[in-house]
Amino acid sequence: FGRDILEFRTFPDPDNPGFREQSIRYEIASWDGQDNVLVRRVIYNPSDPSTTYVESDPLAFNCLSLKFLYWDPNRIPNGWVPAWDSYWAPFYPDPQIEIPAAVYIELTVYAGTEPFNTYQPGRQVMSITLETIANIEQVLKDERYQNLK
Repeated sequence: FGRDILEFRTFPDPDNPGFREQSIRYEIASWDGQDNVLVRRVIYNPSDPSTTYVESDPLAFNCLSLKFLYWDPNRIPNGWVPAWDSYWAPFYPDPQIEIPAAVYIELTVYAGTEPFNTYQPGRQVMSITLETIANIEQVLKDERYQNLK
């Protein structure tokens, strides 16, 4: 099981005043006194302490694992990597695309009939794993990415 964290930042769009700076984080954490909750945490205006505020919302309960993989369009051959940090984009090989072309998401949740908090180590764990891939359209439409084909 994994406990990956996905965190990213959006920046204001001068053409869209409703699109402001945000820091968004997905992780398995505690929420409202309950452990093993997939939580989405959004910090609005993180660069301006006078207007910063935080919202946290539970997305799923009884989570056992959260994993992410990132499709690296800068590798040859292209492939999945276990971590991504856009800070290093200037050091990537050409085409120096700053964000992954896709993100693979895997979430495993407890599926037993007994309450999750009664689980004892060493017993079999009933679980369901959900997985999907989120394509990053901005990258797929990027001319640099198109030229890789």
